[in-house]
Amino acid sequence: MNILICGASGFIGRHLATSFASAGHQVFAGIRSAAGLDAAPDFVRKIDFATPGSNYTAAVKGMDVVINAVGMIRGTPQQFATVQTDAPIALFEACRAAGVNHFVQISALGPNLPETQLPPFLASKYQADAYFQRVLASNPGTLRCSIIKPSLIIGHDGSSSRLFRALATLPLPCVPQGEIRLQPVHIDDLCAAIVRDVEATAQACAQSPSSNN
Repeated sequence: MNILICGASGFIGRHLATSFASAGHQVFAGIRSAAGLDAAPDFVRKIDFATPGSNYTAAVKGMDVVINAVGMIRGTPQQFATVQTDAPIALFEACRAAGVNHFVQISALGPNLPETQLPPFLASKYQADAYFQRVLASNPGTLRCSIIKPSLIIGHDGSSSRLFRALATLPLPCVPQGEIRLQPVHIDDLCAAIVRDVEATAQACAQSPSSNN
């Protein structure tokens, strides 16, 4: 399959690209700039989430699967809304128009709180997720959509893992009293699950082209 990974230069995107290539798929890198990216020019699609909708139609053309692995940790509420709500929605709509079979949104797992109480990172992710679900519920079609909500993602080259390694070197405990629950998932396990989901969805597409996941 032809698979476009948006955010292919990031932590999740890099690992996804390796996993899909190892599984025999043709991986295309959806990135703002190819600087420092180890990918052949023919397999790079320019896509900028800071300007929602720009070049998206050309980027998704000919793709079987489009994966949104773009995300940001720091920024203003407006920046989060642009990069994690408006741009994914524009990408999703470009996929619908282009006849892409499967759209995968890498979201995030957070507390079960009203949207107004969520930090901008989670609120912006969930607004995009809700849009995808509303559209597919009211407009069934050939586009499948998987929304992946991992919790803390760890890996040797991940920022979370670097933070925990740094904290582990401190001489005194730096966590508050009480029980703190985390649900870490290793990047390799996350990528393996997404590859399985994409391949299973492709099989479902072949068997029942008119249904949605």
